[in-house]
Amino acid sequence: TEGLPLLEKLEVSARLKKEDVTILASVLESKSPILRAVGARWLGKLGPDAAEAVPKLTAALGDEHTEVRLAAAQALSRVGKDARSAA
Repeated sequence: TEGLPLLEKLEVSARLKKEDVTILASVLESKSPILRAVGARWLGKLGPDAAEAVPKLTAALGDEHTEVRLAAAQALSRVGKDARSAA
């Protein structure tokens, strides 16, 4: 399926402890709302290290799916003050 390679990249990133904000942010553009929500949650786990993804997380606040919007809002809250300056 469309999201399988992205999920595999996420799994490798988690296993190696090398979370790649660029890969995670690209998941926010997936056709799958499940993948978009997962990407936002993972970005939230990175906290301030995900600051470069703030524009995409902010855009996800307007997603048609509630779970994606919620995950994006929670991620932005975990990015902290960097979310306000980057938005």
